[in-house]
Amino acid sequence: MRFINKKAQELSLYTQDELKQSKINILMPQIIAENHHKFVKHFMETGKSSIISKPKPLLMKQKDGHIVHIKAQVLLNSNNFTQLSITFFPYEDHKPFETEDDVLRKQEYGILTIDQNLKVMEISQSCYHICGLNQKTFRKIVEDSINFIYLQDLFHFEGDSFFFQNEFLNGKLFEKVTRKYDDQIQDDNDEEDFKILKKHQSSNLKLQIQVQLLQSANLSTYNDMDSSELNFSLICEVESLLDGEVKFPIVYIKRNQNNEMRSRQIEREKLL
Repeated sequence: MRFINKKAQELSLYTQDELKQSKINILMPQIIAENHHKFVKHFMETGKSSIISKPKPLLMKQKDGHIVHIKAQVLLNSNNFTQLSITFFPYEDHKPFETEDDVLRKQEYGILTIDQNLKVMEISQSCYHICGLNQKTFRKIVEDSINFIYLQDLFHFEGDSFFFQNEFLNGKLFEKVTRKYDDQIQDDNDEEDFKILKKHQSSNLKLQIQVQLLQSANLSTYNDMDSSELNFSLICEVESLLDGEVKFPIVYIKRNQNNEMRSRQIEREKLL
């Protein structure tokens, strides 16, 4: 990378110097990074790319290991065909769960990336508020599982494992799924929430209050339920790239809410 502006740098969580000394691959999820040379080769041979000159939703891997939804567009420099310009920004319009409930449509969801064997590769920061899974807990489970884990190590799924894997990768929605890692959950003290609050508190009191209320709403909704009551819906979207040569499964998780929880969330949103 030759240059990156401040907003893009802040989204990546890297410093300017770190980015200038690195290849673009460090901002890619593992499966995409490992196959990046294939995308480059395909473009050089055919001149075709799904991301050149048109915005596309993607996942960025941040410095702390979290993945985040972005929308990116690559522009080819017409004066120098060896250089590319990439524009990207946060993307929040994706709705993996179809529902007529306005509250659930706005509900935050967690993201996991997996491979074709359901091995878990990365998680989003939002997984903490959704299902209590943060980087500390994730790394602990990985360490206890001899350096890699599968989706079935994190959640209880009903049915035969082979048929489950096939159905899940083909987009079947699994509901009332429970988690397996209750005893391994480790507190991160909501470090990122406080980073956001600290960044804005001196200049924007309204935003400070909104962040505090949002943090309280997320944690209260999560903590108000006994772990035995918690259950989740999971669905997988598989991106088929390079005519199917590269498969990139993305798992979306939302916490299921009963009517009482929905009412509390509606009241909290009225305050924001």
